[in-house]
Amino acid sequence: MLIKSIAFAICISVCFESPLSKYETAAAKWEPEIVKLEQLDQSEVAGANDILFLGSSSIRLWKEIAQDMAPWSVVSRGYGGAKYSDLAIYVNRLVATHHPRAVVIYVGNDITGKSSDKTPEEIVLLVDHITTNIQAKLPNTDIFFIGITPAPVRWQAWPEISAANVAIAEYCKLKSTTHFIATAKEYLNDQGMPREELFLKDRLHQNTDGYAIWNKIIKRGLESVLTNKPK
Repeated sequence: MLIKSIAFAICISVCFESPLSKYETAAAKWEPEIVKLEQLDQSEVAGANDILFLGSSSIRLWKEIAQDMAPWSVVSRGYGGAKYSDLAIYVNRLVATHHPRAVVIYVGNDITGKSSDKTPEEIVLLVDHITTNIQAKLPNTDIFFIGITPAPVRWQAWPEISAANVAIAEYCKLKSTTHFIATAKEYLNDQGMPREELFLKDRLHQNTDGYAIWNKIIKRGLESVLTNKPK
């Protein structure tokens, strides 16, 4: 039933209006960051054997991503406090020069416990826009969406964040080339609370132990889809 609701919402959005117009002003602040990433593209481009990582600061701050993800070769394009709403606006520029084997996306800032938070339905429309634009340039390229982690500082918003994760996971079932990588279970303790020991003092970003778990889950997700697929 949820899948049908998601498909219907996407159809309505496509038929009547772009989901992006109301986000353009807020997204403009990221223009300098996007320009910096485009400059990196002049010397570092994801090719047919590489994994392109896009998303927010959890991608940008993953300093050991190249070593951690080996033997997968990666190109990282994370920036600041990215939201799905600005990634949807900038996605064409972020993938313009790349021809990766797969794209991995992590965005965790659309729901933070504020009145301006997006609904799961709004997020799915943005996920669909991102997917459609990536696959218009890179047909049949696999796209992996990493589930939003249950960060302690945003625990009060976890019911809404969890609902967004479910919605994205259901969306990914609509296409053979979209995949959801669930992570939440590994970040909760036996009492169902966030594992504080996996996060930095800001209680939002992961520490080395958190990244070790994330890395394991992401590699497992990639391997389950890509290992037996032709390059």
